This record gives sequence, C-alpha cells and structure tokens, in this order.
Amino acid sequence: MSLRKIVYLHGLESQQGGQKVDYLSDKGYVFAPEMLYKQNPDLFQDTLEEIKELGEPDLIIGSSMGGYFAYMLASHFENVEVILFNPALKERSVEFRNVTKGKYKVKGTIALSEKDRVIDPKITLETLGEIDELDNFKIKEMKNIGHQIPIYSFRDIYKQHNK
Repeated sequence: MSLRKIVYLHGLESQQGGQKVDYLSDKGYVFAPEMLYKQNPDLFQDTLEEIKELGEPDLIIGSSMGGYFAYMLASHFENVEVILFNPALKERSVEFRNVTKGKYKVKGTIALSEKDRVIDPKITLETLGEIDELDNFKIKEMKNIGHQIPIYSFRDIYKQHNK
C-alpha cells in the first residue's frame, strides 16, 4: 500500500505547520507549504506546479483562503477529493493572477461554521449551487464555532470524511 498524499493549505491569517499538520502527518505524506497570499500574486500557479511535481494527491484540505485554493487546485486533478473548511469561494480580501478552474468537478466535504463572521456559509452554498457542484459535497455544519477551526473539529470532520 502506498503512502497517502495529503495537501494542506492554511488560511490567510494562519501560519504554516501547527497541530493540524501534525495530526495529518500520522495519516500519510503531508505537503503543507507556506502560503504567502498577500506577497505572491502568482501563488496559485506556483502551488499548482509544486503539487504536479509531487504527483497527484489523494486529498487536498484547505481552510478559508486555503479552502478556495484547495477547491480550485482540486479541479485540475481527476481523482482528488477535498475537505474545505469555511472556504473563501466568493468572499476574498486578496485577489490573485492566473487562478484557473480545471476541467474536473470537485467533490468531497465542506465544513461550515455556524458562527463564522468572516465567510458567510449561505454565500458559500449559493456559490456552489450556481456552479452546479453542490451535490458533489457532504455538508457538515460546525455548531458554536466561528471562523477559526479548533483541532477537535478538524479531526472530527477529517474522520467523518474518511468513513
């Protein structure tokens, strides 16, 4: 059995590494790059090329801005699933050059925080509905949680996705 390849993309105000990456490292090989969202307008293309060099991942996980990137990156690979935590699919404070949607439908789990004041869960669901991909997702509502995802919720969603 080959080692599972996981890509983890942190959010705009988060740092590389941490408890989530530590948790995932027990599950397989984790590629968790530093995402310099504000400094690198070509970050999407740079990250896509790095992932292609590693070979198609099994799973891409992203939170907030990282969730937007995870969604868009996964569309470039045929058999990749995603776990998106409060993805910034529509509501972004930073824009990027050359962000392209690939030819593949994105599928997986989307976890939305009930008390998120940064990313409106309703707008996220509307956006997926508009592009006809809402049916490709298991939707998990995280009760009494704001935009930041505690490690216990992260672990729970990961486990539910992999059932």
